[in-house]
Amino acid sequence: MKEVSNMNWHSDEVYNYQAKIPLKIPGYDELYKMMNYLMSVYVSSENKHIHMLIVGAEGGQELITLGNRNKGWAFTGVAPSIKMLGIAQRRSKKAGINATFIHGEVESITGKFTGATCMLVLHFLKEAEACKLLKEISERLKSGAPLFVASIVGKKGREFQWQMKAYMLSNGIPIEEWLNFEKSIDNTIHLISSAKMKHLLNRSGFTEVTKFYKGFLVEGWVGING
Repeated sequence: MKEVSNMNWHSDEVYNYQAKIPLKIPGYDELYKMMNYLMSVYVSSENKHIHMLIVGAEGGQELITLGNRNKGWAFTGVAPSIKMLGIAQRRSKKAGINATFIHGEVESITGKFTGATCMLVLHFLKEAEACKLLKEISERLKSGAPLFVASIVGKKGREFQWQMKAYMLSNGIPIEEWLNFEKSIDNTIHLISSAKMKHLLNRSGFTEVTKFYKGFLVEGWVGING
């Protein structure tokens, strides 16, 4: 999960992830800040028992961003990479964040959560797989709970090529890495349009679906569990 290349999530490559990913996602810090502030607004301050589900918790950025601002919240992070979960666990423990970690998939989780994030995950899944994951998240959220997602969104064409070229100029990432990213499209990266993203969230049980972020090819969306 959560990379714009063909990273092996079970190799030692993962230890470079946290240093590289902010360079590869335009406005990475702002994306997470906006998610954080909006989550605080969407989740009622009157709710005294807030428990967040973090899908794709590799690296722990969502946990750190949300946990530092909301000290009373509890978190459950799930991901298939044990090494990346280890990074998230160490970062969360150091920050004093109340987090539990599950090595595996969302389908293995029980309980109902106050909100959820699925950041930089969906573009690694084909449409049917993405829909299945979103439905599994919906089934584990309370009615009215928000889900925040971020994904590479677009469709091939002239506009996509312009966005890609601008994307490749940002932050001094070596051209070889961007070429690898371009080759991964339709292979390990699966594009959908903005319209399809909204439809996918609606189809999976989420209403009031709104785009809250766009940075070149990366978009952030939020929906409310029905």
